[in-house]
Amino acid sequence: MSVKLGVAPIAWSNDDMPELGGDTSLEQCLDEASQAGYIGIESGGKFPKKSSELLPKGGKHSSYITKKVVLENTSTSVKVLFDGIRNSSNEFKVFVKTKKDSDPGDFDDMNYIEIPTVNYPSSETKSQYRAFDFEIKDLSEFKEFSVKIAMIGNDQSDIPKIRNVRCLALAI
Repeated sequence: MSVKLGVAPIAWSNDDMPELGGDTSLEQCLDEASQAGYIGIESGGKFPKKSSELLPKGGKHSSYITKKVVLENTSTSVKVLFDGIRNSSNEFKVFVKTKKDSDPGDFDDMNYIEIPTVNYPSSETKSQYRAFDFEIKDLSEFKEFSVKIAMIGNDQSDIPKIRNVRCLALAI
């Protein structure tokens, strides 16, 4: 069993009392958390508010973003399937943004949310594609959606790869 640790940004600055670490930059907070071995960090007051401004830190990344899909009927779940190459030094994160007809604002300004993993295998070789499965259920009804797949790695000679991407909007 592997364990991944995260930390809260209050270890570097306090949103309620800005005089405590108020001069600490977001970059310093993220760099020091990474150097301390944390794999993730909770969002705080210094973080961007739009998910489109949030990018993985501490490695090289690339994203695949689908076009906006407009559905004829409403859905409440999204399932993302793809074949990918992933080892212990790289990862995939999958996100979705949704919008119903009555939501105010522009679709492009909506925030992405992370889709939980259903099947997340490791490849045994640099050329072995494995089946990945991500799914999120019980969303508010929506008629528009877009999926973003972030491919994150630290080794340019051993990059994560994807193919055969399928994004399904489900009404379950």
